[in-house]
Amino acid sequence: MSRIPVCLGVLFLVVIAAASQRVPPSPSGLALQSLLDGYDYMEFARRLPETRGLTPEEALYFQGILAYRQGRFKDAVKPLISAVNTPGTSLTSEQVENALETLGDTATKTYQYASSVEMYDNVDKVFGARMGDGIRPVREKRAIAAALQKVPPQTVQIAGDFSLKKAGMQYPVNIGGKEFSAALDSGAPFSLLSESAAKEWGVNLLDGTVTFHGYGGDPFIPAYSANRLPLWFGSVMVFLNGQHVLGESQGGEAENFFGLIGQDLLQQFASYTIDFRTMRFSVSP
Repeated sequence: MSRIPVCLGVLFLVVIAAASQRVPPSPSGLALQSLLDGYDYMEFARRLPETRGLTPEEALYFQGILAYRQGRFKDAVKPLISAVNTPGTSLTSEQVENALETLGDTATKTYQYASSVEMYDNVDKVFGARMGDGIRPVREKRAIAAALQKVPPQTVQIAGDFSLKKAGMQYPVNIGGKEFSAALDSGAPFSLLSESAAKEWGVNLLDGTVTFHGYGGDPFIPAYSANRLPLWFGSVMVFLNGQHVLGESQGGEAENFFGLIGQDLLQQFASYTIDFRTMRFSVSP
């Protein structure tokens, strides 16, 4: 995947102007934002092209958010940067914070971790005090980006197509002749490698730790670097290189648990499908 320039050297006008200097949000903008707040992304995507009456910065903001939600990361960057750099913006402080955080997430998904750190720092500096506990996920993502920013971008070499049938709650994989099972989470931004699999591979431990919530076990997880590590999906070998491997340090983990396969690995494939009727995972290189 080519790297997408996020152009973070521009001056972000993220200090919200006084109320007397700001343009109030438009009714159309408030209606679209309510769809985003309700996680109704399909209706948001349907309504946006036909919505009239948005301010210029609102139109840019919603275009950028839609592009990000649709996985068109390159198309999300410029509209969001332009939206938050509009003097006297009609965007709410929550929208500006979300735009900056989305730019950080976009940089993360395209392996520009130094840019991610910068964006998350902007969010924390301007909005952290007023966000309360809401700033914690931003700081966690910042710590992950900081831990991974010196590692080469993720690459994958795959020998051919493969298709795996789910066994119970996980999929079978193989490392050096030893059977493991892997969880698949297309919504997870990072893949996680279990401690037992990390030892099996002999991966290199990076400095520092990162924090995850929702994966169970110890929330402080050491980051690992992979270097041409062979993982077998059925009879097909996949070489993994880069920073996607993160050690999931859990004392009670099953010895044959590989970890969790997330977006950072999945987006390297030309295409993948999950057939929920047969619970089969299929990939093309």
